[in-house]
Amino acid sequence: MTAKRIATILRLVTTAAALLCLAPLHTSSLAAQVTMGDAHAYRDIHGTVTDGHEPLRGAIVELHNPATNAVVSRLTDAAGHYEFKRQDGNTDFTLSATYRGHAAHPHTISKFDSHLDQAIDFTIKTF
Repeated sequence: MTAKRIATILRLVTTAAALLCLAPLHTSSLAAQVTMGDAHAYRDIHGTVTDGHEPLRGAIVELHNPATNAVVSRLTDAAGHYEFKRQDGNTDFTLSATYRGHAAHPHTISKFDSHLDQAIDFTIKTF
């Protein structure tokens, strides 16, 4: 091998090592942005739907974005649980739940809420 080729290989190895050292710094700074309410903040919204005593399997939970009029729906599982992951933390939402023609009182989630993750439970009187 020539000295020039060895020098090129050493530069590549050094550059790769430097990039690997910087990767954790980038990840931690991204985590800091999310927790500090930066434009890239996301929230998880979850909860349960019950009739006051028992979980309601198959209830429809809708997450409505009034700014875009977009609606995302989830069906509750056997434990009455629903979940919306990685929703924009800088957006207002309205959350509603229905079960066989019966509706719960909707909840509003504000972009100004300092708690990004939201646990919202619904009670739907079916009797």
